[in-house]
Amino acid sequence: MLEAWEGGCVHVARWIARAYRDGTGVERDVETAVEWFGNMEYGTASESVEAGFLVLDVAGEVAAVRVVGEVVGRGNGDTVAEDFVNALMMQEEEGDGAVQGSVKPAGVIEFVDLRDDIIDLSAAGVRVQEARKLVSSLPQCESTGDYSVTYKVGKALVEGWDGFRYNPVLGVTYIHKAAEKGLPVAMFDHGRHLAACFAMVIDIKGGWDWIERAANAGHVPAYPLLASYHRKGGPIDSSEDWSLLPAGITFATRGAELGDAECQYILGHHLAQTSTLSAAVPWYAKSCAQGYPPARQLYGVLLLRGNAVPEDRVTAEEHISYAAACGLALSRSIMSDIATDVDDTRKHCERAEKGDAISMSLIGWYLLAGIRGMERDEKMGVEFIKKAAGKGFRVAQRQYAAILEDGVEDEEGRSVLKRDYKKAVEYYQKAAKQGEPQSQTALCSRAMDTNSATLAWSLALSSARQGHAQGLTFLLVLCVHFSLPPTHFTTAVSLVTQFAEWGHTEAQRLLGVLYLG
Repeated sequence: MLEAWEGGCVHVARWIARAYRDGTGVERDVETAVEWFGNMEYGTASESVEAGFLVLDVAGEVAAVRVVGEVVGRGNGDTVAEDFVNALMMQEEEGDGAVQGSVKPAGVIEFVDLRDDIIDLSAAGVRVQEARKLVSSLPQCESTGDYSVTYKVGKALVEGWDGFRYNPVLGVTYIHKAAEKGLPVAMFDHGRHLAACFAMVIDIKGGWDWIERAANAGHVPAYPLLASYHRKGGPIDSSEDWSLLPAGITFATRGAELGDAECQYILGHHLAQTSTLSAAVPWYAKSCAQGYPPARQLYGVLLLRGNAVPEDRVTAEEHISYAAACGLALSRSIMSDIATDVDDTRKHCERAEKGDAISMSLIGWYLLAGIRGMERDEKMGVEFIKKAAGKGFRVAQRQYAAILEDGVEDEEGRSVLKRDYKKAVEYYQKAAKQGEPQSQTALCSRAMDTNSATLAWSLALSSARQGHAQGLTFLLVLCVHFSLPPTHFTTAVSLVTQFAEWGHTEAQRLLGVLYLG
């Protein structure tokens, strides 16, 4: 390696520096590591900051600023290094001034009030005030051992929200600091940043170590990542083999038992491949009930085929259409096939004649709309849906409530079913008690009209947890227009964010609206 370095190989210098830093193959020697980073003359911004983090860990802020400040002083436009220095300066702003006085790079960077420097002054006035208040509270919070505000500032900079400028390099330094102080969510994000080389030097092993520390500290979102990491084929295996290594089983089981939908799905896959499909179905069902798109797709297919679960075409189509709306290609293909399946309609006609509630509900809807090979017949359609609702089928109860609410007329304008608002509410209530999400949002709307905020919140939350778009919207509407506890807003944003990350298009739109203010 030394011979390669003598030939001017900067990459070798980098590896030698990291070897001394981590103690890989040689005795750990921080001073030597810093020297090797210096041999590269800090060739890139990330390498300069890598050296800075190293010195920061072992020698403190003053020494770190001196190391990285040399790069800033050269005036080569190394903004990443400047951000690192600024971050450390800001942390010392209320301190003894040691960091601020330790480096004065000639004419390139001077200390400024970073409270304004990191704040987006073009944002709404209230947002700017909130951002300044948050930054101002940092020293006091950190002095009491509360690093949640440090994390919040870092998150705001990384994502460019809440009145802050978008500055991921500066943001990760705040998150790193909170992680070092033991904040689980910061450990998790810092691990992801390291493993993905996000705004900092890549360190895959170190990243996964941080994620595991977050899991051991009780941060549930770390569990599905670790379960996938410990697949037999590894985290990037594109095959259908979802069997897990012992550590993966442990993380998946912990997360599944704590209610994490992705862990429930992963554990179901593992059991389906190593045990039986029947053993996997309960976990698929739990994940599906929380709206996780892959689980809804898979469980919908099982219901469609009657594989390990009773066949239920109506519920299957609901799950699959939801997954299709989230962008899952298989679900889109299945929905396209179902829409043109006339043989399927004949089969349901036979079942409906025998009193099958699911088939009665489907045929009733086909008759009302004149689709799937059926001639339009409003009177017969209403009868089929009413009979299916009378058998306790929740989807039919919701369908019957909807047509009672609006009334039904034939093509010539003659009344087939008169509007009956009171009876419609009764059927919505019957369906909502069985967890039917559209019925819950229908009742939520009525509760908001009568200012029954507590009831409305309960109904919207139940619907939203199943991934129903209107339920997610109503949660945010309730937080804005009604006097609800602050924890309700946190719950709503968390739920919307979760579904947005899963690919739910309406949740992504709502999240965009939140960020834009």
